[in-house]
Amino acid sequence: MRWKLLIAFGLGVSLVFVVVATWIVRFSTDTARNRLTENLRSLSIGGAQTIDAEEFRSLTRTERAVVPGDPYPANAATLAGTAAAADSAYPTTAAYWDHVNQIANIRRTNPEASPYTYYRGDDGNLEFIGSWSALGYPTMNVDPPIGTLFHQPVSTLVDDTTATYFERGLTGTTAQPAYTDRFGHWISVYTPIVAADGTTVGAIGVDYPLAYVDQVQSRVRSVLFPVFGIAYVILILLVLYLSHWMTRRLGRLSSATRRVSGGDYDVDLSGAAKAVFPDEMTDLAQSFGVMTEKIRARERSLVRQVQVLKVEIDEAKRQQSVAEITESDFFTSLTAKATALRARVRELDAAESETEPDTRTDSRTDSRTDSRTDSQTDTQETDR
Repeated sequence: MRWKLLIAFGLGVSLVFVVVATWIVRFSTDTARNRLTENLRSLSIGGAQTIDAEEFRSLTRTERAVVPGDPYPANAATLAGTAAAADSAYPTTAAYWDHVNQIANIRRTNPEASPYTYYRGDDGNLEFIGSWSALGYPTMNVDPPIGTLFHQPVSTLVDDTTATYFERGLTGTTAQPAYTDRFGHWISVYTPIVAADGTTVGAIGVDYPLAYVDQVQSRVRSVLFPVFGIAYVILILLVLYLSHWMTRRLGRLSSATRRVSGGDYDVDLSGAAKAVFPDEMTDLAQSFGVMTEKIRARERSLVRQVQVLKVEIDEAKRQQSVAEITESDFFTSLTAKATALRARVRELDAAESETEPDTRTDSRTDSRTDSRTDSQTDTQETDR
């Protein structure tokens, strides 16, 4: 019983702990992700408002061609002052680098965010305009530029699903749930860039690595699992103690019942299930005690009845044996012979009484002797 209770409670506690731990980890992860999404939404909306929409519109109409030998402006980070080559990936246009620095300012407010801009071309295809990483990756103004290129087609970097969210970002602020691409695991928010006349000239996208969410999840697990582990061990020990306490009372009652089943009715069951607070086990012990007392009284009554019945049976058997003897033909014949002998003895006694005294005396003595002998003989035959 103890092990059954321990296993049952252990499985129940384990199930509850797994469910609660899973819910806490999921809740904390979802909360962190939702909070991060809201922060990104605010960052994206605020960033779209800081970008010069007219300057952005002019960039969308600027050709991608690079004039070899043109120097890069002072705000071109590590490219500043260098001359462009025929295969240079970034234009020397000062307006482009002004736009990139506006995007970089958004990055500076949140160093983990990766902002970039894009627009829809006249042919209906989406193209990138600028990215913060053009100032250097991973450290701006220190490392060489990298990232999206001026007028680079969006389809060269994102899949069709992400491109759908790019499209939605041109009409309103849109959050893309967690996703994974070749660059990592992200959540993204897209917000349109609107000119003064209300025309949407492009959109800004902000990617955020889910490493932050993973860190939150890892911290929750590092704190939750040890706490749950300690609590689990404590609860199992408590269940073990409670199961022992419950089965100990039941064991005392079981031991008492075994003694009763062996015929020992002088068992005190008052303390078999004794507890500070009476419960069903106490009621069971009391009921069993009452039942034991009734069985003991009934057994004593049965013993007395059996003894009386045994005496009656013995008497009946004796009477039946005597009746079988007295009612037999042999006993009847023997009784008749004994009666005839007694009559003969009386006749002899009467005849002798008429003779002389001496002779009568001697004869009487002999007759009596013969009579006693005959009587003893009759008695022996009767006994036989």
